[in-house]
Amino acid sequence: MPKHSELFHRYAASITESSITMSDRRISLRYTVKLTDAIQAWGCSVTGDKRESFIIEEILERLEKMNRERKYCNRFSKEIYTIDEIRASIEVVNEDFDIVHQIPVPGLVDCGYPDNDGAHLKKTLAQYCGPDFWKSYLTDGKGK
Repeated sequence: MPKHSELFHRYAASITESSITMSDRRISLRYTVKLTDAIQAWGCSVTGDKRESFIIEEILERLEKMNRERKYCNRFSKEIYTIDEIRASIEVVNEDFDIVHQIPVPGLVDCGYPDNDGAHLKKTLAQYCGPDFWKSYLTDGKGK
């Protein structure tokens, strides 16, 4: 796999479930991330800008992007359909696929003034970004 697309492939592989519940006007997503993948920086390139990033950060960024798109689309599709909430769960698993940690992702809904709620996932869940939090699972044996 080319270095510049590693992260994108890891992201796609981490999506283990997705559903839309029209009666509740909700999108639900489940991500399953291997602990060994959570501690490693993965190559990615957007418009030629080569960099590395972590899978949890990528998931949170894409959830925030999905939420911005949800809000935008709702403005123009109110009479046809509306999505009121995006729910996501992120499960980090060991090599036997036992859950070692579940990240408490808050539901993404409209709240407060529209310009004040952007990019809150990475701030709220900052401890899970990068390798440090996940390395402790390997050193204390929880990730085995």
